[in-house]
This record gives sequence, C-alpha cells and structure tokens, in this order.
Amino acid sequence: MRETNYEYPCEWIEWEKQYITDCINSHVCETVGFLQSVLLNAWPLDCLLCSC
Repeated sequence: MRETNYEYPCEWIEWEKQYITDCINSHVCETVGFLQSVLLNAWPLDCLLCSC
C-alpha cells in the first residue's frame, strides 16, 4: 500500500522523486518477500537461535 498524500522535499529534483517512487518500493517488497520465504522455510529452533 502506497501513501498518496506524501509530498517530497522541494529541493529534490525530478529523477530523485521518480527513483524513490519506482525503485525503493520494489526493493522493499523484494527484500520483505525474501525474508518471509527464508523464515517460513526455517525450523522453529533455528529462528529461536538466531534471535539471541
């Protein structure tokens, strides 16, 4: 879900605004998806040992 009422700082140039909108959102989604798949494939004991 993307916020539609967010205003970028006025000192940003147009390509920075476009990069944030396009690339950062997709990188975040890919990273969260990868983390979710790793955690779902891990044994519960592995998750407990990693959190220490």
